[in-house]
Amino acid sequence: MLKKTISLLLIAILGVSLISCGYKCKNCQDKGIVICHTCGGGGEYVCPVCSGSGVVEKSGATVACDICKGGRLDCPLCSEGKMDCPDCDQ
Repeated sequence: MLKKTISLLLIAILGVSLISCGYKCKNCQDKGIVICHTCGGGGEYVCPVCSGSGVVEKSGATVACDICKGGRLDCPLCSEGKMDCPDCDQ
């Protein structure tokens, strides 16, 4: 109860909330970059053609996948696993 009262007073007097921790953007914490949601920060993702195996069946033979390099593709949405924060303009 006391914490809630203090929080309400801070919001009313200063316009500051304890929950925000001082960051304007909760997604990137004011850094302007976030981990890519497509590749999980690795910069690559599993090839959808070969399911990450690096090989496919063609005319009854197993051959290297023409789309990827060893079952992985470079992520088209980010640069080395990081991307601009979609929630702010840092």
